[in-house]
Amino acid sequence: MSRELLVCIWTACLAAMVSCTAADNVTDSVVEPDVPVGTRCVSSFQCDDDDPCTVERCDRGLCRIDPIVCDDNDTCTTDSCADGGCVFERTPGCCGSDDDCDDGDPCTKDDRCDLKTRTCRIAAPIEPCCRSHLDCDDGDVCTVDTCQENLLCSHRWDKSGSGAGICCTLETDCADANRCTRDYCRITDESASPPTGVCAREILCCKRDRDCQQTDAPCMQGVCVIPSGQDDGECDYQRIPDCCETSSDCLAEPCLSATCDDGSCSFDAIPGCCTDDEQCGDECLFCNRGALPSGTCERRTDSNCCEPVVYSRDFEGDFGMEVVPMPGPGYSPSPEWHVSTRRSGSGTSSMFFGDEETGLCRGDSSMKTGSRAVTGPIKLMMTRSPHLRFMMWKNTDEFSRFNDVVSVYVRTTGGETKVFSTSQMEKFNSGDGFVEFPPAAESAVSLEQWDDQVVQLVFEYDSVVYASAPYEGIYIDDIVVSGTCDDRGVALHD
Repeated sequence: MSRELLVCIWTACLAAMVSCTAADNVTDSVVEPDVPVGTRCVSSFQCDDDDPCTVERCDRGLCRIDPIVCDDNDTCTTDSCADGGCVFERTPGCCGSDDDCDDGDPCTKDDRCDLKTRTCRIAAPIEPCCRSHLDCDDGDVCTVDTCQENLLCSHRWDKSGSGAGICCTLETDCADANRCTRDYCRITDESASPPTGVCAREILCCKRDRDCQQTDAPCMQGVCVIPSGQDDGECDYQRIPDCCETSSDCLAEPCLSATCDDGSCSFDAIPGCCTDDEQCGDECLFCNRGALPSGTCERRTDSNCCEPVVYSRDFEGDFGMEVVPMPGPGYSPSPEWHVSTRRSGSGTSSMFFGDEETGLCRGDSSMKTGSRAVTGPIKLMMTRSPHLRFMMWKNTDEFSRFNDVVSVYVRTTGGETKVFSTSQMEKFNSGDGFVEFPPAAESAVSLEQWDDQVVQLVFEYDSVVYASAPYEGIYIDDIVVSGTCDDRGVALHD
């Protein structure tokens, strides 16, 4: 076959293909967008669907359109195509290894990834632990506070010179050679060895009262005393009534504890302390003080006095609890304990820690949450073998039993003792119903070591960690402190 004949045949075939394409309404070299799969074509250019996330090609005379596949083999990302490129968006809270869960906090250890749920388990902070020098500030201007490499605070006392306002241990540390001042070391830390303080001074020379303004001792007021016939005199300093720098400056009456708050003294009654029988508030009790100014309330042994139940609270009437903030920094002022009808146990009301509107126990992830509810005085000497029971419903973060802890303390004049804590239990979540504590199969919380005292109970919730969590919180109801009596109704102490 001649070359000219081959050219003629190929030209005819090409003309026929173009004619078929035209018959199928393909009149231009560029087809309209959204080209259907299977459209006839002579080149991939005819299959363009204006979608940057697809790959178009002409395969054996028909258009084939395939999506761009984006897959980074990471289960914690959502993979997609945008503007012709792959986008991998990380799923919040998802993890693939322990490294994904490192929160950058040096005070939390063993942060790990639960590969079953793909969620992080953040460990409770180690105590004591510091993150920066600011965490170690002890409020003492005479110490250099440092967060060490072992994440423990160091407080190094530093005496940097002499003169008023400088740290000191001796009076001579404060001498300024001015005859019109009395320079002395005002001790601020008696527990140090030797005791440390800050230099202070009194102005002695004066012509008028305002020359005797005492700035270094805020509770002292100066008066200029000028002898007759002289032009100047000396300052006389006297204590301002009811002013204080420390609690020891407050002179409390018997059975009152004194506290210095912002320069003013406040006084609180000491539970169980008495100066006479009337203060015990019960005909079955008397004040045993001997020759001392104050004593303690005790049960009369010659009476038929016994109370099987010495304290109960079902929160159907008055709240009857004093709510106080958590000790220590870093806690949000809300929510706090209060009476709520959101969830009923054996009654219609209960004590609730959580936000009444949102129903959540935590919100601000930059702060910890917690609160304390304190009962009134409880006379344990009025029964035998006193013990505590209560009902609780708890729905909080159960990743660790050391987070979101409910504790109960016994408060006496000697301090507080923890008698119950969910941190000592297996992970606990009561689900939909109230649970009795301790469980009926176990013994109740014993209060026998305080059976001759007047005490208070402190119910505390502490989130422990800085984190937000969508959990409802804790409800407590039917608090009962009870004991036993014999058949005659006499408590069996004797």
